[in-house]
Amino acid sequence: SSPKLKKKVSLRHKSFFENLVIFKNKNYYIINKPAGLAVQGGTKVKKNLDKILENLESNSENRPKLVHRLDKDTSGILIISRNLKTTNFFGDLFKKRMIEKTYITIVHGVPKKKKGKIKIPLTYNEKTYQSETDYVVLESKNNQSIVLVKLLTGRKHQIRKHFFEIGHPILGDIKYNKKIIKLSKVNNLFLHSYSIKFKDIDGNKKFFDCELPNYFKNRIKLLDFKNNFII
Repeated sequence: SSPKLKKKVSLRHKSFFENLVIFKNKNYYIINKPAGLAVQGGTKVKKNLDKILENLESNSENRPKLVHRLDKDTSGILIISRNLKTTNFFGDLFKKRMIEKTYITIVHGVPKKKKGKIKIPLTYNEKTYQSETDYVVLESKNNQSIVLVKLLTGRKHQIRKHFFEIGHPILGDIKYNKKIIKLSKVNNLFLHSYSIKFKDIDGNKKFFDCELPNYFKNRIKLLDFKNNFII
């Protein structure tokens, strides 16, 4: 493709990306990823975050890099590193489970325990991994509950699988919850990566949270949850 076209693409990607940024310094960005944006490319995926990051910086040394992932249909906080040192630093924090992530979700039904830990091993490619999810039910109405979730391990689709396993699938989860979907007429997945807490490379404590998408806020209003601290 022509240099002119490339420049146009990179400018478009740049402004799209800048609108997602909620914090930046010389080492990393914190972004609020919209639902529906894939983090990485795939056979049917044209627009993805990886590709956008590629177009932000021509020098591959300084190219921003993903240090963790969110499902395409999950919205919310993502850390993106701006140099190799930071990429390795965050990689290490995730490995040691020194990053605290909190999610907000709406699930079908009312969990028996208002506060609990889901410890169900999950299997990927014939390997089984220990998996732990902490949760607190904030409120329940019309057979739906808004839940605050903390991940103690970060397995693929962990929150979605765990709530499906305990009989309270996430609202709008087509993958793990086809039957209930038809009843609820919902087009979005109600899972949002709400906040993140860690110590940065200089040892400073950092905490970031980010706004819920509009469809999520509207659902909370529709269900008339009293607990509007999140909106």
